[in-house]
Formats: sequence, structure tokens, C-alpha cells
Amino acid sequence: MTLEAAFLIPMVLCVIVIMIYTAFYLYDRCLLNQNAYLVCFREGMTKEGAVRTASGKSGAGENKKQIPGRYFAVTAIQTEDESTKDSVALGGTAKVTPAVFGGSSLMPQSIWTIRFRGMASRFDPPEKIRRFRRTIHVSGRVLDLFQK
Repeated sequence: MTLEAAFLIPMVLCVIVIMIYTAFYLYDRCLLNQNAYLVCFREGMTKEGAVRTASGKSGAGENKKQIPGRYFAVTAIQTEDESTKDSVALGGTAKVTPAVFGGSSLMPQSIWTIRFRGMASRFDPPEKIRRFRRTIHVSGRVLDLFQK
């Protein structure tokens, strides 16, 4: 009985630790993709070349400050800005270094890399509102002409 427990308990413990690290990995991957999209969405709402931040400051790439430092198991993040005239894209990689098992064959360090990408189209909300109001105004005028 003691010999069986000596093999069984460490194996169960290893499986539980690997499941916990996998859950952290998946959580960080989801959070990185979400934040990359949010950065692209915020930059897509501004006019080309002007980037607004939560503090109200302007400057290219200021919203990318949202990406680093907010994740549990991530040790290094590299981002790449792929913006064009019509769309904003932000991608990159993040390295997760598992401290448990020291990179042994149970948890090799080479497989713990997260690739993320967010993309959004550029749009101008005030221009869309003006176009909608102008369409309503013109359609109202056309209906008035037909009623007379």
C-alpha cells in the first residue's frame, strides 16, 4: 500500500500542477487576444495618425501600453504594429516560462509561447452620425414633397 501511494500521489500531483499551468496559459492567451483587439478598436475610432489614450494624451502607439504587465505567467511580450490606412492590427508573441519541473520533459519550455493578434477597421463615429442624420433629413424632405 505504501509503495503504491509513493507512485500514485506524485503522479496525481504532477497532473494537477500541469492542469493549473495549462489553465493559466489559456487565460493569458484569451486576455492577450482581448487586449490586442481593444487596442485596435480604440485606435480605429480615431482619425489616422492621432491616438487617444485614457489619460487624454495623444501619440502613436500610446494604447499599446495596455498590453504589458497584466498577465499571470507571462515573462516577456513582444508586439508588432501592422496598421494601414483602412485597418489597425496589433500582433505579437508572449513567452511563458513555467518554473515548475525546471523545463523537464513533463513541461518543456519551448511549447509555452503565446501568439496573439487583434484587428479592427478604422471608422469615424461622428461622420457616421452626421451621415445618418443627413439621410433622415433628406428622406423627410422627400416625403414632404410627395405629400403635397
